[in-house]
Amino acid sequence: MKQQFWDISLRTLKNCMHETYEDCPFYEQSQFLFDTRTQILLTYIVSGDDRLARKALLDFHSSLRPNGLIAMRYPAHTNLSLPGFSLFFPMMVHDHIMYKGDVSLAKRFFPTIDTILGYFDRLLTEQGLVGPLDPTSWSFVDWVDAWEWGMPTASKVGPVTYFSLAYAMSLGYSAEVARFIGRQGLAVEYLDRKAAVISAVNAHCFDGTWYYDGPIDNLSEPTLEWRSQHCQIYAVLSGAIEGNEARDLMSRALDDKSVHEVTLSQGFSLFRALKKTVPLYELSTVILGVKPACPGFTVVDVKPLPALLEEVDSKTVTPSGMLHIRWAPVADSHRESGMRRVYLAIDGPPGLQINLYKGKGSESVVSFEGHFEGDYWFS
Repeated sequence: MKQQFWDISLRTLKNCMHETYEDCPFYEQSQFLFDTRTQILLTYIVSGDDRLARKALLDFHSSLRPNGLIAMRYPAHTNLSLPGFSLFFPMMVHDHIMYKGDVSLAKRFFPTIDTILGYFDRLLTEQGLVGPLDPTSWSFVDWVDAWEWGMPTASKVGPVTYFSLAYAMSLGYSAEVARFIGRQGLAVEYLDRKAAVISAVNAHCFDGTWYYDGPIDNLSEPTLEWRSQHCQIYAVLSGAIEGNEARDLMSRALDDKSVHEVTLSQGFSLFRALKKTVPLYELSTVILGVKPACPGFTVVDVKPLPALLEEVDSKTVTPSGMLHIRWAPVADSHRESGMRRVYLAIDGPPGLQINLYKGKGSESVVSFEGHFEGDYWFS
């Protein structure tokens, strides 16, 4: 079954790669920014080849409009913009930094990042939230059945919380890009702006149980119509809520069927918030737990999740070569104590430092190059 998922996902990615990435090879055949980020991440995982990714970044950079936004899809015969999509361009540049470590590319596209963030900064209200978008813009979030043209009902009366949270999340990624290229002052500024937006969201859009699609200060009673999984997801991803509170929030968002659910287009973000599994990217980054620990991927963090798959024998691409991870259950695992164990083996390419996390704290990290094998305990 795992192989079937992998094969289907890989075929889908290949069919959506021609002279550009495509959202689908049959219908629109367009390189949409939001979809392209996911496709690029999958490409890094399965091949390490970044040529089409670099072209995609250049394409979207080249679509910059006078108002500070970039096109929702490009190349295209018309330059149309979905403002929320532009916020994912800084994340695409950050992804490339982590996997490839190219300073010159990051410096080239950094002015576009700052321009996009400036657009949203100019929209901030007295409350500190991203206010209503330009009347000529489409405040699209997701194709939720109850939302007219994919726009939260709250957009009819004021700010949309999703845009504030996505803006805060983008500021965080942008701060890391700024730090990477030596713009320390801007990195600090971005983090300050992020903290201010998150504070505003928590003050005006959160009642202690739910993040609502708009500010609830002037509502006699928060409306159920303003509850969506989207705001809960991006509250977690932006760091507006953390730890056990974030876990409980996501549990409520999944269990309560009165909450507007994400569609497939936002599924990637849902799984990022849940840290659960979808093929290709999730197998490598969540189940195997492999992620770049620094720009350029010269150090890798490995945080396996054997609880999700009992037995694994898989390889994933790094710039230094293939990283081989495998584990199998041990018969006498102490299930009655709530702990189980597998026998774990890792083989890394020469020159790649591997940080294996054997527990929640940094004190449980084993750093090595080359080979590791031994018991791995988990709950």
